[in-house]
Amino acid sequence: MSRHVTFMTIDDAEHYTPEQRAEIIAAFSDIVFEVVVRRFKPDPDE
Repeated sequence: MSRHVTFMTIDDAEHYTPEQRAEIIAAFSDIVFEVVVRRFKPDPDE
């Protein structure tokens, strides 16, 4: 059995308009947004 994992950001979802992307991002609470950003874009100084 094999697995495949795809990592994407909202910017990779080309079927959303810039306005829709902004609405989706705004729907996340600040704390959730911070966790996601830190999880997928770690601080290079760490």
